Amino acid sequence: MVGIDRITLTGREPKRIPIVRWVGQRGITGLAVGDFDGDGNADIIYTRYDPREAVILLGDGKGGFTRSTVSGLQLEPNTNYDIKVADVNGDGRPDVILMYESAATTVFAARDGAIQVFLNRGATSEAMEAKK
Repeated sequence: MVGIDRITLTGREPKRIPIVRWVGQRGITGLAVGDFDGDGNADIIYTRYDPREAVILLGDGKGGFTRSTVSGLQLEPNTNYDIKVADVNGDGRPDVILMYESAATTVFAARDGAIQVFLNRGATSEAMEAKK
C-alpha cells in the first residue's frame, strides 16, 4: 500500500489521516503544494511512477481534497527526482516544474535527464466536470 497522509499534531498523540491510497510497489516520485484553483487553499500535486501520471488534489481548507482533472502535463518515462511549483510566467497562477533523472548508467552513456515547465491554464475538480 502506498499513499499520502496528513499528520495533525494537536492533542497528546499525532494523528495520521489518509489523503489518498493505492496498491503498488513504488511510492510517489514528487510532491509539491500550490494554490492551483485560486481559492486561497493549499492544493497538492504529486507524481506516480505506476501508472506514470501527475495528480492534483484541490484542498478545501478543512483537510479535504478533491482530485482535479490534469491535461497537458505529460510525464517523461524517466523517473522525476523533483517537482516545484512557481509562477514562471508572471500571470499570478502556479506553474509546475519537473526535473528528471538521466537513465544513463555509465559515464559514456547519453545524458537524457530533463527539466520541463508546464504553465497553469486553470484547475477544475472532477466533481465539477461531472455536473456539466
